[in-house]
Amino acid sequence: MKRRDFIKLTGSAGAVFCLLTPQSIKALTDGDYAGLENSFINPQRSVGPWVVWHWTSANQTKEGVISDLQGMAEAGIAGATLFSFPTGGMGSGGGTVIDNPAEPLTPEWFDLIDLAVNEADRLGLKLAIQISAGWATAGGDWIPPELSQQQVVWSETLIQGGQTYLGSLERPTRGEPIGGHGIAQPEIPDSWNNYYRDLHVLAFPVPQDWSKTSFTENAKITSNLPVTDFEKLGSPDNRSVVLKSEKEGYIQFEFENPFTLRAIKVESGSYNLPAHTMEIQQSNDGVTFATIGKLDAMLSGFQTQLTELTHVVPQSTAKFYRLVYTPKPPINYDEHMVGASFTSGGFGARPYGEPSGFVDLSKMVDDLSIASVCLLSQATVHHWEAKTAMTWGKSRRVANAEMPASACIPLDAIIDLTNEMQEDGTLNWKVPDGEWKIMRFGYTTMARTNGHGVGQGLESDKFSREGARIAFEGWYGRILDHVGPRMADSVVKMLNIDSWECGSQNWSPVFKEEFEKRRGYKVTKYLPLMTGIPVESAEVSEAFLYDIRRTIADLISDNFFDEMRTLAHAKGSLVNTEVTNPTMTSDGILAYKNVDETSSEFWCEKWNCWKPCDIRDAASGARVYGKQIVIAEAFTGGGDWREHPYDLKALGDMHYVDGVNRMMIHLWAAQPYPDRKPGATGATGLYFNQNTTWIKPGKVWLDYMRRVQALLQSGVATCDALYFIGEEIPARALIPPKYGSFFVTEPALPDGYDYDSINQDALLSRARVEENNIVLPNEVRYRVLVLHPDTKLTPQLARKIKALIAEGAQVVGPKPTGSITLEGGVQAHEEVLSIADEVWGDLDGVLRQERTYGLGRIFWGMPMVDVLDRMNLSPDVLFLNQTETLSGNPFRATANQPVGYNPTAYGEDRKGWGLMWNHRSNDGKDFYFLSNQEQMLISTEISIRQSGRIPEFWHPDSGQIEDVPLWREENGRTIIPHIFQPAESVFVMFRHSSAKTNQLVDIISPNQGAKTNLQIDVQASNINVWAKESGSWILEKKNGNQHEVKVNKIDTPVAVEGEWEVRFPLLTGEERVTELNLGSWTNSEDDEIKHFSGTATYHKTIDLDEALFRKNKRIFLDLGEVRNLARVKVNGQDLGVIWKPPYCIEMTTTAKPGLNIIEIEATNTWHNRLAYDAGLPKKERQTWVACGIRNGGIKKNAELVPAGILGPVKISSWIKAK
Repeated sequence: MKRRDFIKLTGSAGAVFCLLTPQSIKALTDGDYAGLENSFINPQRSVGPWVVWHWTSANQTKEGVISDLQGMAEAGIAGATLFSFPTGGMGSGGGTVIDNPAEPLTPEWFDLIDLAVNEADRLGLKLAIQISAGWATAGGDWIPPELSQQQVVWSETLIQGGQTYLGSLERPTRGEPIGGHGIAQPEIPDSWNNYYRDLHVLAFPVPQDWSKTSFTENAKITSNLPVTDFEKLGSPDNRSVVLKSEKEGYIQFEFENPFTLRAIKVESGSYNLPAHTMEIQQSNDGVTFATIGKLDAMLSGFQTQLTELTHVVPQSTAKFYRLVYTPKPPINYDEHMVGASFTSGGFGARPYGEPSGFVDLSKMVDDLSIASVCLLSQATVHHWEAKTAMTWGKSRRVANAEMPASACIPLDAIIDLTNEMQEDGTLNWKVPDGEWKIMRFGYTTMARTNGHGVGQGLESDKFSREGARIAFEGWYGRILDHVGPRMADSVVKMLNIDSWECGSQNWSPVFKEEFEKRRGYKVTKYLPLMTGIPVESAEVSEAFLYDIRRTIADLISDNFFDEMRTLAHAKGSLVNTEVTNPTMTSDGILAYKNVDETSSEFWCEKWNCWKPCDIRDAASGARVYGKQIVIAEAFTGGGDWREHPYDLKALGDMHYVDGVNRMMIHLWAAQPYPDRKPGATGATGLYFNQNTTWIKPGKVWLDYMRRVQALLQSGVATCDALYFIGEEIPARALIPPKYGSFFVTEPALPDGYDYDSINQDALLSRARVEENNIVLPNEVRYRVLVLHPDTKLTPQLARKIKALIAEGAQVVGPKPTGSITLEGGVQAHEEVLSIADEVWGDLDGVLRQERTYGLGRIFWGMPMVDVLDRMNLSPDVLFLNQTETLSGNPFRATANQPVGYNPTAYGEDRKGWGLMWNHRSNDGKDFYFLSNQEQMLISTEISIRQSGRIPEFWHPDSGQIEDVPLWREENGRTIIPHIFQPAESVFVMFRHSSAKTNQLVDIISPNQGAKTNLQIDVQASNINVWAKESGSWILEKKNGNQHEVKVNKIDTPVAVEGEWEVRFPLLTGEERVTELNLGSWTNSEDDEIKHFSGTATYHKTIDLDEALFRKNKRIFLDLGEVRNLARVKVNGQDLGVIWKPPYCIEMTTTAKPGLNIIEIEATNTWHNRLAYDAGLPKKERQTWVACGIRNGGIKKNAELVPAGILGPVKISSWIKAK
């Protein structure tokens, strides 16, 4: 293959501001390329991005469907995932704006489905269809209560013993949901309310002081904080906030008699981190206080509406107690803590707002918010609300030392009265002496409806195959049956299961039997734990509730997903799903075991909707279970109509680095009236469809994504470390510490290494050892296994770890301290301890940190950098000597130590994330995806753990492939000097031997202080140097030979001055032609030009001197600044679209001496026109926006953004050095 390739050099070389002409790039694609190279240069549409296609509020029409799909095809979209919403308001994506809308599942709607499928077939597009109407999750009005999501319910009856009790036990009823945000049903049908099934009736003696609380004991409450109502503060039923403060202070409870404190219930009104992290103090005199503990916040999901949380505290007895608030800065981004509630002010709202770019959190205060506090004498399971899976949450385990067994109900004291209760709920029982509590347990529907679906029907049971089957057949199955087997086989190829927003289910008609089959013991006498009442001991209670959550995770995978896959495969379809966490209690990796492709999502602009754990769940789920495609619902959230490809590129690249290899752009909203612009929007998401101003020139961005995805969908990920996520449930793939505060890699890897996460199931069933590596069935290999810090293990996992180490694995992790489960009883616990003693031996994690066992090694307490050094494993990728190219100052990726950078920021607000990378291998080839996350040039030396092979740059923005012309090998590593352009990304490929290569290894400049601009052109064995300024350089090759090249004179860049003819096609159909100097259109006094949105065409004839065209010169057109995209034509020849810096393009072969016609089509976004129209009466507006949360466009007087060719424009040249 012939290559004419150019490299941007560091060292004495400075910034390069120009690119190859598209004609040269196109020439590179002429020829017969095989395999991976061909898939990169000429990627198939099938590897490209998809879109989320919303039929919002039934706003789909025949002409709209045809226009939508035609637009997708012209943009190069590979497929669309169809979501259909009924008529309605915001919940369905906005108001209905057409007459006679076709509601889902009606004959008219099926006619549109037929049209969509036939058009997609004609255009070569594939379709996926969401599992139900709406976006969450899997339900409809065809789901009966008995096959809906269900939950444990109970009623309590207190009676005095020493008599016969003859009475009716209250039938338990469903309470208010405490997690998720399924759409509220205005009226609950009688059939839902009437559905109830009994489980068991249990009774146990009540300890004497359990009924005491700060409320029942009339504790006196005082505070030095601004409490507005002390009576409400002490009432356990109060939900309205009575205390908000940023000042340090306390809430004091004074009891008449000593009070034994075992738990504290805090109602914060809306999720509030400080309310659940206060210090607990006690005193007997009200003067001298001693700290006895601290409330600890539960990890929560961004949909968790849990405002009331019960905390276990160390048991103590005193007359005075204080909860002390100490103001602290907010923690940086974490999807499992901050802004957890929708009630706190919107999607992912933080208590201090939605910062863009950088906000110094260290100078801010996370303020306290409290509605009520109740001190309890009753022992309670710590954070039982989540440990019972009533809502999604993760909490620490409580040990016996913190909650003594004497505070728990003995297991043998619990009496099963199930057979004593009559069908009508009456009970006839001779009660033993003492006070007794009778608990009637049953289950009923959660009454959780699918978000924005048909009739807001019930969500299906996620634990049973029957629940999966009825959900499948009621929607997706009906569609497939309607379109017929040919279309089902060729067009409708994917069942999509989108956001899990249906709350956390904790029971099902199949659950009891499944639990006892899987765990090996009966659930009956442990049921009080489902209400927070501890049984037997703290550790027994924790182990049982772990078994509940583990069974839930298993059933979601084994029953729901496996049945969905079975049904879909029978119809010729595949299945993908988004992660069940953090809404449905589960194992985030196990959720992907029984689907075909993994999926996730990330948002832009919305801080708390970044979702790095979602991305890592999907990526690791794919890798450990052998799936090739990792999807991301991409750029959800959107901004204010300013977004354009360059703005979004770095954010997208970050997620490519983290494992995504198929973007599904959110959102392509159905356009009912294709000629009305911008058109209809969706409930949320990036505005992206055939009416987007930049959809046609922006195809270069979609082509870029297709090339990136072509490589990232090939081969396998290559990582050094495999992190075990632990056996606790909920479990998630781990993220690096710079990404958040929880579910992080611990101990963390040093810079230069990458990792995957693995769960219990995959580690048990798929991991083996070869040559000291952990190997999975898809031949993914890892050098070291890092165990989770949790020291409780199941016996089967302890046995597996022992076997892996014995066979040669290198393992990092603490010594196990016992069994996590009640399964297997005492014998299981003793087996784990025995294995720990055998394998870890005398390791203590402090003085003894390394031990050999069998053919392998175990490390404990040793920093990962030292472990990797002991393994002689150097970093895979390092970026050395990073500098800001233009200033020469050292560059540091400040977001690597989170202090307030918005990870979802894009464009100019995105900063601090530095240089990122990932590594894949394919059939003997190794390739690295490198991304500059900054909006600046960064100079560095790329140091890669590869040797003996030639490095190549594969440029996904152009399809260009080049041998890296300047590189060297040192100590088994390849070193490549490089200047990263703003937001640049590039692949470095290793595939050919370098044994016979005598490449350039250094460039020496006599004037070391000067910044010199060079490009290197490698053709066969010839090395050509192109210079942008005069000077001399010594080129040194690998064999030590040197030769000098020099340029004596460089042409001064020619400024293109004066006015340009610019044509503005207005939305009225009129064309406004004017003469303009370069600069932003927003500077114009003509309102139509000032607020223009779309594509304006610049024309200018320039006279070029013949001296520019002498031999050994290259000529470039530099546009300076462009807002936002520019298609350039010179003398009628299309040179392509410039969409990111540098806004410069080569015109060597198209320009000529004398007169040259320059034509530039400049495109901006919709923002400016919408801002103008917002201030006009509706009848005078030229734009039309409907539906969604952006209905009506932008607010009046919104600040305009620069638009057009800002310049300065100049003609520059490069001269070949000799």
